[in-house]
Order: sequence, then C-alpha cells, then structure tokens
Amino acid sequence: EQQKRWRNKNPEKIKEYQRKYRGKNLDKINAQKKEYWASNHEHLLVKRRENYHKRKTEILRQQALYRQNHQIELRIKNLRDSQKALALKMFENWLYKGYNPNFSRVLPTSSLS
Repeated sequence: EQQKRWRNKNPEKIKEYQRKYRGKNLDKINAQKKEYWASNHEHLLVKRRENYHKRKTEILRQQALYRQNHQIELRIKNLRDSQKALALKMFENWLYKGYNPNFSRVLPTSSLS
C-alpha cells in the first residue's frame, strides 16, 4: 500500500529511473526480447492473429478514417499550393507589369480632375 502511494506521488522519479535503466541496459533488454520471441513465436503469432480478428472491424474503420483524412489533407494542400501560385502570379503582374512608362503619357493625370 505504501509503495502504491509513493508511486502515485512520484511519477517523474519513476520515469527518470526507467529512462536511466532502459538506456543502460538496452542491449540486454533487446536480447531478452529476441530470446522470448525465438522460444514463443508460434504462440505469439496465433495470439496476434486472434487479436486482429477480434478487432478487425475497429481496425478497418480506423484505416478508412485515416485514408479519408489523408485525402482531405492532400486536397487542402493542393488548394493552398494553387492559391499561393495564383497570388504570386498576381503579385508579379501587379508589381512588374502594372506600370509601364510608355503608358504614363496616355493615362489621365491628377490635374484633370
């Protein structure tokens, strides 16, 4: 009970310890994982398949939602790119081609108004 209370009060210390431990013993942890996989891979594959079949509808729904959101994001990006290109084109035309000294003689001046 006391350990649970201490854990609940000090999550930062626990995370810090875990980071230090994991950093120091990363090779050892990876070796343990490889060994566990080598000895239990048939069982783990069966479990993975069972879990997939249990959650298949949810997984397919999430994938469809991701595809739909990705398609919308691509459409928005394309529209923003075309809007940017149009704005740059308009800016170019207004800055460089908007004023031509040859036309200044033809344009009405402010003295006529």
